[in-house]
Amino acid sequence: MATPGAARAEGRPQGPIALIKPRVLWLLVLSGLATAVVAEGRDVDPVQLLLLLCGGLLSVAGANILNNVLDRDRDSLMERTMWRPLPAGTVGPGAASAIGVTAGAAGIGLLWVAFNALTAMLSLLGFLFYILVYTVLLKPRTPQNIVIGGLAGMLPPLVGWAAVEGSLAWRPAAIGLIIVLWTPPHFWSLALLHRDDYARAGVPMLPVVGGERVTRDRIVAYSVLMVAASTLLALGGTVRPVYLAFALGLGAPVLALSLMLYARGTERLARALFKASSAYLSLMLMAMVLDSIVAGPWG
Repeated sequence: MATPGAARAEGRPQGPIALIKPRVLWLLVLSGLATAVVAEGRDVDPVQLLLLLCGGLLSVAGANILNNVLDRDRDSLMERTMWRPLPAGTVGPGAASAIGVTAGAAGIGLLWVAFNALTAMLSLLGFLFYILVYTVLLKPRTPQNIVIGGLAGMLPPLVGWAAVEGSLAWRPAAIGLIIVLWTPPHFWSLALLHRDDYARAGVPMLPVVGGERVTRDRIVAYSVLMVAASTLLALGGTVRPVYLAFALGLGAPVLALSLMLYARGTERLARALFKASSAYLSLMLMAMVLDSIVAGPWG
């Protein structure tokens, strides 16, 4: 077990709700719901969406809680995370583990009963990938933890599509690819701000292992790929003009910020990119929903 190597930063313990990582939860569940609407357009069943929302919330929340349990010692060494409920001691690991497993099982079970086995199996795959592959295997061992671990972000769109269509297709995989490409610039910009934290906790994030210049190079590369992938999605099959306008309009400022960060490397720009990338993904998913309602399903 790790022992804190620095004085505890000023702050106060976070409430139990922090265990589910609300921001991550929101983006992942939204991607599943948005993809379901993309598949069905305005004909999507609101009851199906509600059931998908409940199942997604439970399964993703369960995975996030177990991630907190496994990360609690590392979190205790980082100023950014030491006031989370587990390292702060406001919630015990045993209780958190029980809640995480129960929530995950309930969510996956609900998806199986309400939809089909494929939906449940995809949700289970995402659950296990995030906990075992990313948290246990990748995060403490390789600076590519975010790149490979980001593959977990491809599962929620597949879940959303499978729930309403009962099968898979290239479009939900393409939406998932955007999330995979979004993950490195989003989290590496955060890692640039907390490089010392990650070094203290022994997490080999790219800024710690490769340095800031290499990290800024990679941020630009993945930002370019992300914007290109989101734009090409609008051109596959039938052109989606509403979505295309959003893809270009939202992608341009994120790409500009990544280039400015590459050139100047300031904390202000890293923080701006982190916040802008969060807004980018939420708005892109909402743009897909708007387009599917206006112009019809993408299936």
